[in-house]
Amino acid sequence: MMADTYIKIWDTYESYFEPLSAAEVGRLVLAMMKYKSSGTEPELNGNERYVWPAVKRDLDKDAEYIEGKRISGKAGGSSSKRKQNKANASKTKLEKEKEKEKDKISSSSCDETTTTKPIEDVFRENIGKLGATSQKALAEYVERMGNELVLAVIGKCSDLGGSTWAYVRKALDEAESLGCKTADDYRRACPIGSGRNLRVDRKEFSGNDILKNATKRRPLVKRELETA
Repeated sequence: MMADTYIKIWDTYESYFEPLSAAEVGRLVLAMMKYKSSGTEPELNGNERYVWPAVKRDLDKDAEYIEGKRISGKAGGSSSKRKQNKANASKTKLEKEKEKEKDKISSSSCDETTTTKPIEDVFRENIGKLGATSQKALAEYVERMGNELVLAVIGKCSDLGGSTWAYVRKALDEAESLGCKTADDYRRACPIGSGRNLRVDRKEFSGNDILKNATKRRPLVKRELETA
């Protein structure tokens, strides 16, 4: 059964209908509607039967045109849908990449805020000035050694009165050479004040004690040289 339920009355049909009576035109139009809706060939007995072949040809052509348009539209719709899905997928992928990049930048900024930059502030507050080259070097130490360990080294240098980047850098190199991985490792390897202000007690002086038994010794008498 055809999907469309209407028929087209072309302007050229005026020439078809002109020689027919009103009843014949009516039967022809009803036949057109029935053929259009069900595809059933009409049984015409009047003069309209002579016009029917031309009308049927037009109806068939119109039906083919409508069906071709429907199929084309469906295919076009599917193609458009595929293109839209592809565009949406590309958009989604791009958005995901942008979100990933955004998260990466955000994470990087967060790391910078919570590690290197505060350490620079700690350095300036506890040690002193820090130039651009020194800042870069400090960031490299943080990357290699970790935030906690570098802070521990700076803290020790501050306690010991260090006031320059060279002083702190030497301590950082020492911590690396000792294989320190954490702040606790560093505190155990280099405790603050170790080796300083230690008192050394001896039971007696080493070597010869010139004051020992001094009261028992004979007094020294200066001998005068005899002159010839």
